[in-house]
Amino acid sequence: MVPFLAVAAFASTGAEFPCGPERFADELASKGQLHIEQRVCLNDVADQPGPYRVTASQVLIEDAIQRGRRGVWKRLAERHLSDIDPQDPVVLMDYARFVFISDRDASALAYLDQALNTVAAWNDSPESELALHRMRTVVAVQLWQRDEGSIERAHDYAAAWWDASEANGTPEYTAHSLCVTTGNPTDCGVPPTVADASM
Repeated sequence: MVPFLAVAAFASTGAEFPCGPERFADELASKGQLHIEQRVCLNDVADQPGPYRVTASQVLIEDAIQRGRRGVWKRLAERHLSDIDPQDPVVLMDYARFVFISDRDASALAYLDQALNTVAAWNDSPESELALHRMRTVVAVQLWQRDEGSIERAHDYAAAWWDASEANGTPEYTAHSLCVTTGNPTDCGVPPTVADASM
């Protein structure tokens, strides 16, 4: 760990990154070894508009992951997505998986819906898009099964998942099965053949 005076010395050598050399911060964060003064400095940078805000936030998030500080990571990821970079593909997908595993409730469904809209707009991340369809449908089905959501929503999400997987050329037959069992089969496109489903 690096004492605060060393961090200040790095900052005074002309390095552009406010909290010392960026490469040095990245290296320490990758091991979960940022010093508390470094974290305070990076947090201040991430809290204010500026050219290093995104990087400071990403370094803090990586450090929290490596330290196993789940609560800290959650807070940092939420700030990153709400205030700093809502389009960050890594943090967006990591947080989507987090809410899928942790919550499985209406708030998780709302976030997955928002994340799916964001990823779909990129039009270049089919694997992430299908993963979000999968998670969103599973949560919607579980909410319906717990009488906390409608079967119509579960059906619509399953149909959208099936359509997306077919459009990507990687049909996911669980999606088709859920679509058929939750509503009108005509909403679910052409049913897979036995040979298709066994592939």
